[in-house]
Amino acid sequence: MSNPVLIATDFSAAAESVYPYAIKLAQRLKLPALLVNVDEASYWGIDASSQREHFKSHQQSSLQRAIALFEEAGVHCDAVICEGAASVRILETAHRVSAELVIMARQGLRRLERFFLGATTLRVLRNADLPILVISDNAAANPPEFESLAMATDFSADSIVAGRTTYALAKRLRMPMRLVHVRKIPVLALNDEESFADLGPEQVKGDARSQLNQQQAALGSDVSCQLLSGFDVAQTLNELEASIIAVGASGTGLLQRSLLGSNAENLVRIATRPVLVVRSGVAYLR
Repeated sequence: MSNPVLIATDFSAAAESVYPYAIKLAQRLKLPALLVNVDEASYWGIDASSQREHFKSHQQSSLQRAIALFEEAGVHCDAVICEGAASVRILETAHRVSAELVIMARQGLRRLERFFLGATTLRVLRNADLPILVISDNAAANPPEFESLAMATDFSADSIVAGRTTYALAKRLRMPMRLVHVRKIPVLALNDEESFADLGPEQVKGDARSQLNQQQAALGSDVSCQLLSGFDVAQTLNELEASIIAVGASGTGLLQRSLLGSNAENLVRIATRPVLVVRSGVAYLR
């Protein structure tokens, strides 16, 4: 299978809520799907021999149901089962099959993941060098049509490169793209948001608008732009009217601690819609 959309699954309710989104994206991109399930028991030294047969039976039946769901929607689907550390195996498989995109749930089966950003998802985000689409655990079973994509930018070289990759994906998905820059309101303005405009020269806003227009022009005339202000950048982005919100992150390892670093991670934690995280070094999608 060449260049599939890869869906990481642990068969939890959160993971299975990703399937409708993955089907629609695969249909739009005209790509096959690949389901990846990782058995971490042996990796973590857990002796589950007494439950192995039951687990294997559940694993196979869950995969068969998932594959049938994709095939019924006209999306060819294969599956890979492997052992080891989930985040490592997911990314290894993505590279081996030259996946165009990895789709995964924000949370999984682990108890702590019900309260925090899923450990596996976080590790994948921090080490991936390909686009990762994260679907929140409260996503609807029947997702809306993908109608628009909003790309956050801080005008850094990293966000400009990520913007190009996101634009290529938006074109293939036939979705209009909007560039968005959020001006963070200083803490001292917490009691009076309207006074934010008086905290600095109007030139600051003018410079931001100019940079936004320059990045827009570099991408294409079909890209719109929006300049916003907010106390919390991630929350402001989450309130956007968009089917997908895209953010950039640079390098590998820890997400860069900047607008498109810590805020990328914060956005994934609170998002109520799909979030696309794109590395600055990611080549244009094919």
